[in-house]
Amino acid sequence: MKNIYGMIAVLTMGMTFSTQAMAVAYCQGQVTNVYTTANGDVYARFSYASDYTQICNLQAVWKGVDVQACWGWFAQVNNALMESRNVLVNYPTIPSGQCSTIPSYGNAPAPGYVMSL
Repeated sequence: MKNIYGMIAVLTMGMTFSTQAMAVAYCQGQVTNVYTTANGDVYARFSYASDYTQICNLQAVWKGVDVQACWGWFAQVNNALMESRNVLVNYPTIPSGQCSTIPSYGNAPAPGYVMSL
């Protein structure tokens, strides 16, 4: 019986650490620049990142982000730029606290959502 309680404790600790390691990044900051390429790639420069990051593509699904969602994000980041408003970008594949290390340009992971603040 003692071994069962020990195993439960170890499993609980393991689940706690794996949940913490998988925490998602919620990156908040100002949009400083936005541009779109001829093939529809949308790139934005956010104050929390060191360089431009691609967020989606207006003409084709990009890393699972649908075109309709992209048009919404495109409008949000451009509006935030014009109004000097912050945005919150959720990155489900980036660990919490790692917003400044997000890969640049097309190497960036797909956001889970983009929120105007």
